[in-house]
Amino acid sequence: MVDRKIIGFDRKIQLEWLDLVADWASQGIPHPKIRDELYSVLADQVLGDAKGGARSKTVTVLTRIWLNVPKHLVEFRDEGLSIFRGISSKERKLLHLGMTMANYRFVFDVLTQIGRLTNLQDEFSTAQIDRRIIENWGNTQRVSRSVRHVIQSLRLWMILRQTNSRGYYKTELQVIVKSKKLKKWLAQAFLLSYCKPASIDTITNHPSLFFMKLELNTRDLAKTKNFEITNHSLGDCSISLR
Repeated sequence: MVDRKIIGFDRKIQLEWLDLVADWASQGIPHPKIRDELYSVLADQVLGDAKGGARSKTVTVLTRIWLNVPKHLVEFRDEGLSIFRGISSKERKLLHLGMTMANYRFVFDVLTQIGRLTNLQDEFSTAQIDRRIIENWGNTQRVSRSVRHVIQSLRLWMILRQTNSRGYYKTELQVIVKSKKLKKWLAQAFLLSYCKPASIDTITNHPSLFFMKLELNTRDLAKTKNFEITNHSLGDCSISLR
């Protein structure tokens, strides 16, 4: 399961960098070579080439998402890479988000708070998200800084857009998930982040997934080896990972 104590996502990440990492990894390029290539790509985009500097930290976040994943995410990551080349650029964005959520519980929590607020109002501020996140993650500069990095990254990924008011954001239009393989993979990404069984309704309508329109049915998930369906009274059921 995801360690709630580790923030990890502490850099502003460009979508094109994630595309590069996933593309190289899907081709089977060795991870050390991908790291070297990343340092070259980022050389004129991220300042700070010292060990432990901004460029090194950015590479660490990028490689944690797609390369240096925890053991329990290796098969999930490999399945995501097999999907990568067969989907649209918009759906690739969801693939990156799913992998990021599964690796970083902090990102999942920020997405959840954004979804909850935008269910109630048209726009939100970084400060509003920050106040909600520190309730569980602590009132530290690092937490507040990481909230900003997540929100800025989501803006770069065109999940959010900044309003005319400084520090305020709105959500972009939902991406409709068309790929059947991606639908199942995203359901798995959610359950890995949620860390407990959930109903179909909970998965498809959870505030953390505000950026996508995901349609699922129990019958299709039951055919997949990764899911276990538990039937309850009154026709309800819960879905968990095997």
